[in-house]
Amino acid sequence: MDAQGKGLRRIGESLEQRRRERTEKAIEQENVGRNMNFRKRFLTKNYECNVETTQGFTLQGNSLPIQNFTRIFLAHAQLYCVADTYLTLTLLKLHKTLKNFMLYPTRVGDTINIVRFAYSSIPDRNDDEKVDILRELLVEYMVLEATRVGSTEEFEELPKEDDGFVVDFWRAVSVES
Repeated sequence: MDAQGKGLRRIGESLEQRRRERTEKAIEQENVGRNMNFRKRFLTKNYECNVETTQGFTLQGNSLPIQNFTRIFLAHAQLYCVADTYLTLTLLKLHKTLKNFMLYPTRVGDTINIVRFAYSSIPDRNDDEKVDILRELLVEYMVLEATRVGSTEEFEELPKEDDGFVVDFWRAVSVES
């Protein structure tokens, strides 16, 4: 190849390199904008919790007119008030902790472990396909931190353990797109 041909080849390579850099910058700016919207929504989210479940509960009624159920009724009502209060409080505290959590590469496992716990301990969606509020919080956090956790071995193992997380994760990602 002569000098002129080599020069044209270098110019072509240089132009191709600039095009790639501009494309990468455009993609990065688009992702930053998307991530900022997600971050804003995540940081300003307000949780209201009303959880209802009857798993493992066998209804016991009275069989005689002398059986007093006042203590039983009050116990259920009091438990409801305590649970509702503490459920909201625990979600609020977890949300604040995640907002202030510095996700170091060595601490990715901490977040993966809570996702594992939530997806192994909490029943799947109810009939209206609504995701549990704790799962929703954790999925949103994982989407927010996807660039930090997505390439780790621990994160890559999650689909093998529970496909519910994968479905919820990609639904959240697609909402952001």
